[in-house]
Amino acid sequence: MITRRNFIQALGLATIAGAAINLNSTVLGQTRKSNDLFPIPEEILSDPVLSFTSAHFIPFINTDFEVRQENMRRVESLRLLDVREVERKSNLANGVKGNCFSLLFFNPRGAKLKTGQFEFSHFSLGNFTLTISPVGAEPNRYEAVINHLSL
Repeated sequence: MITRRNFIQALGLATIAGAAINLNSTVLGQTRKSNDLFPIPEEILSDPVLSFTSAHFIPFINTDFEVRQENMRRVESLRLLDVREVERKSNLANGVKGNCFSLLFFNPRGAKLKTGQFEFSHFSLGNFTLTISPVGAEPNRYEAVINHLSL
């Protein structure tokens, strides 16, 4: 009998194997260039999240962001609780540089949100898309991680 776990593991391995075999093609929406890096697709370059740093969010701790998922009819409100820098020593040792940070949100209304992409709207930062996931032992806490890493 094939369990869901075995199916997901097999699917993941098949995807990785397919990407490894077909290195000159498109992988996850990105194409391979001669420098062996996978550049960001041009249609994504206008997304404001690419220019955000942790410093953009720090002044807005304890302010509310309106969020909406595609299939949600109503708008939820998430309050930004914290901005945390993420630095991996292994990245630095391998010459990987960039800005990596996480945003911790709280839903004061108590409605539970599932992991997924949400359209965010803020009075000062404008409109942008982030993927959030529930985190922590306390209910109604969500985290978004933003990585801007380069070699």
